[in-house]
Parts: sequence; structure tokens; C-alpha cells
Amino acid sequence: MSAPLKNIEICFNKGLGRLPVSIIVDFYDDESVNIDDLYHTIKLMDDIRDIIFRENTPTNKNVLSWVTPKLISEGYFVSIFSDTFIPISYNRLITTIYHPNEIRKNINFLQKLIKMDVIILDVDSIDHLIFCRKLLLKSQIEAMVMFNSTKVLCSQIINAKIYDIAPIGLGV
Repeated sequence: MSAPLKNIEICFNKGLGRLPVSIIVDFYDDESVNIDDLYHTIKLMDDIRDIIFRENTPTNKNVLSWVTPKLISEGYFVSIFSDTFIPISYNRLITTIYHPNEIRKNINFLQKLIKMDVIILDVDSIDHLIFCRKLLLKSQIEAMVMFNSTKVLCSQIINAKIYDIAPIGLGV
């Protein structure tokens, strides 16, 4: 494949996709991918119809603006990692919050997310997670909320009586 992809693999998506297994695509941050190579590579990957574009998606929005509508029209479920809205077609937007201050700075963006979208709380402590959750609830954010279970343990979430967010393991 001549497309300069950083990585493309089939793996468990830890709850981020519609199906348990996805094609995960990472782009380099400074190169555009060959559209035809990307499309044909995805089509050859064992007919997996769940795709997550993970790294450097804004840099490659021109490529994605062509390939994602085509994939969606062919029945693929397409998720995009981004911290801003990208003017391309997708089924799910996934964004990551690393600190409670990011919620305040990005509140207008977060309030536009829909129930199908995902916010990952990748915070370092249960206190930060509780504070993030309170801010999201107060702001009436509709997106599904998940947390990095390698930084905040599931037992800490249960002990804090938080039952409305799901764990995600490290690696996605």
C-alpha cells in the first residue's frame, strides 16, 4: 500500500464502535493519504464494517471528506476522533477530555454532541472524574460518557456510586 498511513489494524475497540471489532486507522500528522489506497485497503480488510479514524483526522479532512461518505453509503459505521467538528460525514464523533478545565473551554463544542457521540474522560483521579461528570451533567451534555479504566479503577467508580458511565481500557 502506498498510502502514508501511520497504522491500520483490526482490533477490539473497547466499546467505541458499533461492533466489538473495528478497523482502526491512524494518520501521520503532516501527510495526506492517497484516497484510492485508503479506500481499497479498508475494502480488503475482511469485510469489517466498523471503522474508527483515530489519530490526526483534522489534518486529513480532505481525504476523509471523500472516503467517509462513500463508506457510509456502503453500510460502514464510521467513527472519528476529534476535539472539534470536522465538516465531513461520520456516524459517531469521539472526543477526549484530559482535565476538567477542558470542559469549560470547550463547552460550546460539547453541547453540540448528540447521544451517538462519545466523550472519553481520560483523567488522572477519581476526584477529577467526579468533577468532570458534574460539569457534563450541569451542562446537559447528551453524548455517551466513558472513562479510562487504567487511570481510574472501576471499583472507584462503583464506590463513588457512579453508574452512568462505561469503562474503556487503554489502547484505543
